[in-house]
Amino acid sequence: MKKLILIIFTAIMATSAQAQTAVDAIRKHYDAMKSQIAEMGNYEGEYPVPTYYNVQIKENYPGTGPHFENIYIYHDEVESAEDVIFPPKRIEFVTTSYNFAARQYYEEYLFDKKGNLEFLYARSVMEDDYDREYRLYLRGGKAVKAIVKERPVSSDENASFKTVYEGASIPKQYNRSFQGYIGKSKRFKALFSAVADVQCY
Repeated sequence: MKKLILIIFTAIMATSAQAQTAVDAIRKHYDAMKSQIAEMGNYEGEYPVPTYYNVQIKENYPGTGPHFENIYIYHDEVESAEDVIFPPKRIEFVTTSYNFAARQYYEEYLFDKKGNLEFLYARSVMEDDYDREYRLYLRGGKAVKAIVKERPVSSDENASFKTVYEGASIPKQYNRSFQGYIGKSKRFKALFSAVADVQCY
């Protein structure tokens, strides 16, 4: 019996270590991407020229009024055997900020070299009387770590968020929200492909 418990414990510890290694690698990629974007903001007309797609949406929705969404899609070039003027690209990072009425939202999506979602961050406002932050780390399409933070809507705008869940899987009560964001990441990939396809080649 003791041997079985030891085997199970060892397996759990190994799985936990692998998950933490994956999270650490994702965080490193995320930090590198944020640094790269910050450098793009300091561009002063010299090479290399920052390359990204910026899609702006301006509409008027019934009941909520003017809607503005600002989407940035950052991409990387895919190595090609041929020397081409327009090398193929792959999606790497997406940020979107938008509103519904006075409510402001912000989301980030990080993709690995195969184009798979590996991290998402979302800040939603006034959901069940709470402002919420969602973080999800994925490896091979499966969650390895999920974090949910919240603060009461009535709190100060600068009040900090408190962690209400942190674990290796998506909790049932937040599954719908996480799945919504994962679905949205797929639509951003489709948007990236559509923009890339209409460029002049």
